[in-house]
Amino acid sequence: MKELSNKITETRKGVSSVKSEIDGMRTKRDTFMNDMAMLKAQLKDQNNRMLHAAQEKVRLEKLASESDVKHINLNQLREKQQNVKEEVRLESFLKFEILYFTQYYYCFSLRKSKLTTTRLNQNYQNCGVHCRHL
Repeated sequence: MKELSNKITETRKGVSSVKSEIDGMRTKRDTFMNDMAMLKAQLKDQNNRMLHAAQEKVRLEKLASESDVKHINLNQLREKQQNVKEEVRLESFLKFEILYFTQYYYCFSLRKSKLTTTRLNQNYQNCGVHCRHL
């Protein structure tokens, strides 16, 4: 009977050691699973941040291209404005020249018709222009 008791005691010790080993494995598994869950959460967070950064990059590139287009349009409008100003200046100059030569021709015509200087100056004073060519 003593042998049987010894075998039972040894078996109980073996079961107890296996149970301890299994409990240790459970603890390791739980720790490992918690670490895995934490790493998965970090990975998900990093992926979300990377996706957000990529979307922000696309948005900024779009804004930059729109800004470039607006800048180009602005430069074109400035050039067009400058061209229009130049055209207006040239038209004003040409109108002045036409007016000047018209007045000169009128003075010359009046002179040919032998109007007196007084009469000529009166005509020009009435219209607001003075004949400097006589």
